[in-house]
Amino acid sequence: MRIMSRQKVATNSIIHSAVISACEKGFRWQKALQLVQGMRVLQLQQDANCFNSTISACEKGQQWGRAIHLMEEMQTNQIQPDAISFNSAISACEKGHQWLKALELACQMSQHNVPPNSITYNATISACEKDGQWELALHLFQDMQHQRLHHEVISYNATISAAEKGEQWQIALGLVQQAWTQSIQRNTITFNAAISACEKGAQWAHALQLLGEMPGPDEVSYSSAVLACSKGQHWLKALDLWDQLRACGIEADEASPLYFTLLMHSEQEDLLGRELQLLTHLGSAASSPGLRAACNTSAALRLCEAGQVG
Repeated sequence: MRIMSRQKVATNSIIHSAVISACEKGFRWQKALQLVQGMRVLQLQQDANCFNSTISACEKGQQWGRAIHLMEEMQTNQIQPDAISFNSAISACEKGHQWLKALELACQMSQHNVPPNSITYNATISACEKDGQWELALHLFQDMQHQRLHHEVISYNATISAAEKGEQWQIALGLVQQAWTQSIQRNTITFNAAISACEKGAQWAHALQLLGEMPGPDEVSYSSAVLACSKGQHWLKALDLWDQLRACGIEADEASPLYFTLLMHSEQEDLLGRELQLLTHLGSAASSPGLRAACNTSAALRLCEAGQVG
């Protein structure tokens, strides 16, 4: 902008809008906000495009409060917001864990004769999911059908995750099945959320079925399934899952509850070999010298207790 001033190039609304759009793409929300405010000072005409780019920049910068303020400023300046305006602001609220604000914005769309689309619903469902509002998330998901909007995998994932947070394993399973009947390409997020829901509901058999159906399970998948088996008192199945995890070349994080759960079960069931195997593996994989030493010490103590060390 300084070069343009020196060259005495007229700074107009089109140029400002183009620079604001570049700032949005470059994740520079502060500069975008400064430019849109500068347009008012320079008495340049503002339009929906420059506001949309600035709201989107704020959304990417997780500035939900500023996104809301820009929406209010549009109305003050009698600039009609469109679907892009609302969707960007709703997404900003979703990232800021402001589910009520996101819902309010979605409801305001009808007042401006702006029909909500799949992006609107997906962002609002995600906002509800992040704050544990599973009933609202499910209502919005169902409302998409009434509005004849196509459910995408993100719609299913967010709603299943909401059901998982609300400990509604039956709903989560039903949505996984529905996604399959609707030929939706279910992914790791879909299955992990559903397995976690089953784990919270102590539904170990369903968790194992989902684990078997999913393509490319990861550490989260196995950890949730192990915890589900643990709650169902199926220790040997939990240990078998650890074998499967290692056979797939997946390394569990040293802070994962998986290790604690398996060690506890091995000790309770007097499975010394398993317990030593887990301690040895955890010790070799540990990044902390303290954890490695603790594992080695625990293994030695268990051997002494079992009378296998003189």
